[in-house]
Amino acid sequence: MAMRRTICTHCGLAFNVPDNLAGKRAKCSGCGQAFAIQFYDPGTTGNIPRQPPTSSRPLPPLATPGQRRPGLPSEQPPPALLSARPPHPSNQPPRVPSPSGQPTPAALEAEAEQLKIKLQRLERAAAEAASRATAAEERRAAAERAATAAEQKLEGTTRHLDGAARRLTALEGELERLSEQRSAADEEIRELKMSKAKEVLSLQQLHNQREALTATLAELEAAVAEARRPEALEAIRAEALEAARAEALSQQEAQRVAASAEAK
Repeated sequence: MAMRRTICTHCGLAFNVPDNLAGKRAKCSGCGQAFAIQFYDPGTTGNIPRQPPTSSRPLPPLATPGQRRPGLPSEQPPPALLSARPPHPSNQPPRVPSPSGQPTPAALEAEAEQLKIKLQRLERAAAEAASRATAAEERRAAAERAATAAEQKLEGTTRHLDGAARRLTALEGELERLSEQRSAADEEIRELKMSKAKEVLSLQQLHNQREALTATLAELEAAVAEARRPEALEAIRAEALEAARAEALSQQEAQRVAASAEAK
């Protein structure tokens, strides 16, 4: 939306208003009179229509630099102070040209005051723009510092994550090694259990053999004790003699049979 220049037809006060307010009526913040908004190019004040003042109120005195004339608009944009409404043909003020075709002193004075006000506004706008630029530069520098800090923090976080990943890899390798050791230990435990079972079985067999040997030894001891008695010795001697006689008879019978066989 473009801004165009309009001038109050009563007091000559200039405004910059949006171009979509053309033809609408507004109330001047300088003299308080209503006028129709018409746009004029800068420097063409000779064709500005003027109306005779409706009151004999004197114009406000000129303001010194840095001061604002009483009755002039504030630094706020004039459209905010204008109450626009659709124009009506009966409310349009008549255009009264200047008799000599030149701008009146009041218009020139108002134009000069408006130029002063505009210059002050431009200076303040330039100062505000410089302040905003400085603040923007400070914000940009702060944003760059924050971005640098964020990058450094990201690099630190990345290094921390890399270290954590390496530690995790080492822990996984250690866990795998411990798993292998556990598998080997389980296998060794199973072998030990089997060996223990075999040893228990062997021990049981040895125990049984010991019991058998103990019984045999007891029998031998009983036989030796029985053999050491005189009666037993005599019986053993008699059995031995009987066995010797039987053996001698057997040999004699064998010799006789052999001789008979030879004789035939």
